[in-house]
Amino acid sequence: MALFILALYITIIFIRPMDWWGPLYELPIVNNLALLLIPSSFLGATKESVGRWLRLPELWLALFVLIGASMSSFFIWLGGVIFIFQEFGKVILCYAVILLVVRQEKGFRFILWTIFLCAAWMAFNGILQIQTGYGFGDSVPLWRSEYNVFQIRAFGIFNDPNDLCLVFILVLPLLYSEFRVASNAVIKWSAFALMPLMITAVWLTNSRGGIMGIFGMVVGYAILKTKGIKRWISILIPGMIISIFAPSRFSSQQSGVDIGRVDAWGIGLQEFLHHPIFGIGYGYFIEIGGGKVAHNSYVHALTEMGLVGYMPWFILIFITMTHLCRAINFNSSIQRKDQFHLIGLFSALSGYLTSIYFLSRCYNYVLYILLALALSKVAIVADNSGKYEEIFGNKQTDLKKGVIATFISIFIIYGTVRLANLMGGR
Repeated sequence: MALFILALYITIIFIRPMDWWGPLYELPIVNNLALLLIPSSFLGATKESVGRWLRLPELWLALFVLIGASMSSFFIWLGGVIFIFQEFGKVILCYAVILLVVRQEKGFRFILWTIFLCAAWMAFNGILQIQTGYGFGDSVPLWRSEYNVFQIRAFGIFNDPNDLCLVFILVLPLLYSEFRVASNAVIKWSAFALMPLMITAVWLTNSRGGIMGIFGMVVGYAILKTKGIKRWISILIPGMIISIFAPSRFSSQQSGVDIGRVDAWGIGLQEFLHHPIFGIGYGYFIEIGGGKVAHNSYVHALTEMGLVGYMPWFILIFITMTHLCRAINFNSSIQRKDQFHLIGLFSALSGYLTSIYFLSRCYNYVLYILLALALSKVAIVADNSGKYEEIFGNKQTDLKKGVIATFISIFIIYGTVRLANLMGGR
């Protein structure tokens, strides 16, 4: 029951029928399902599964991200704390429920295919927009006159073509992994058939951030599967191909540097130096950015939440990737299908985390759903292989490394801004 409600919740998040379908238009479906998720997720849970769930460091880090986001507004507007718990709290709730409910391989693949089918619906909707001018709910593509291109889009949080593109990108390596491991011929070839649909949809979004995500995804796969000179060739060749054949918007900047983005990053870093502990407040970047967001999730999180929120946010990502890599490295102790799924998840996260370096998506559902699925799969593999302690047993060491990585990331962001300014002749 809990798994079904979770799948329905994720479907509603992606398809957004309340934004376009008459009978459900503007109904608070997401809020109502969120309330159902809490009791239903514990109905089938055992004492052992709840105990294992509570011991996951990522669960507590996600909670601290929510607290950090709330604290960022505490000294500005007390009502903002309640608002943040209502809005961002739903995202963290979804993350926590996935970790609690998706405890078996069947549940993992059920949620995986829920996302696949949602992505297929969104891709078909986009293709309809280009071919006929209208998609479902009379949705129309976005016309960018300055670039002379159309960009397909969906509804709600996916009305932005960049967000839509990221869905298709993260689904691609997961579809490939499902194609390689599925024993059922229908499932196997359905996964294969969906891949060209996703590639077509990626192209039709004309998203620069999305294209960078493809590069990150390929690089992530290359890091895992190659060594030495082959690894560098695998990294450089996709970058060259993407740069040459990318959609028109990707190469729209004559100088090669998007000065608008760089300026936003610089503003964010300056504000962080003035408010290093609690940040400027959740949702307040648009105030200092002249009506625009940071166009960088790392800068956005750092600026709005300060170290109190950015540190658990970054460590959550760092430790999830660490556990994912640790599980992949036990290749001789885990099943072939698990290996493919883990590599697919690593590639998907690599692509997504690359893309959001150019987009502000630090509070987005998709990031936390992907992180939760990756961690759930790692936990399933750890239980089945008897490697739970080897993968999750180094909590203190992992947290220390995460703290160090957090501060290194801040210096990298600063260095990126300085380098971009120099490349832009500033």
